Amino acid sequence: MFDTVVVNINGCCARPDRRRGRAWLTFGRFREQSRPFVYTGIRSSRLKALEVSVALQMSSSQQTEGSFQLQDNRGNPTEPDGVPVWSTDNSDILDVVPAADGRSAVIKAKGPLGTANVQVECDADLGTGVAPLILLGEITVTAGQAVTGTLTFAPPTEQPA
Repeated sequence: MFDTVVVNINGCCARPDRRRGRAWLTFGRFREQSRPFVYTGIRSSRLKALEVSVALQMSSSQQTEGSFQLQDNRGNPTEPDGVPVWSTDNSDILDVVPAADGRSAVIKAKGPLGTANVQVECDADLGTGVAPLILLGEITVTAGQAVTGTLTFAPPTEQPA
């Protein structure tokens, strides 16, 4: 009934002189998952940031917890510099409530059906510079299980003789 989806994503760092790094973006603790988790690819830009896209489907009455883990080019866990910033591109569909430390967030469906992106932006450079790292996740909100319905009748007519 409860699932946790962890996606291990390998990609290049924000600066071309750096080696490859890794990031994990996790969505977990959701119910009524009707389809498997879908990995939608990696997009990178050498100048600005690494963007990682993942997708999740949940019903309009569900919520999930999102989190991420960064790794250096040797697989060692690393931390972002500063507090990561969580956001959504469609606040009509999703509500994103980040934890105080920015390492996770509760993402709640607000009711309307549709698709929205969740973004986590952090600084991957642990020094004085800035190496923006952007993780993207797409969440599709679908209708949940039926709990009620409406019965309708046509106007009455005379029965055939």
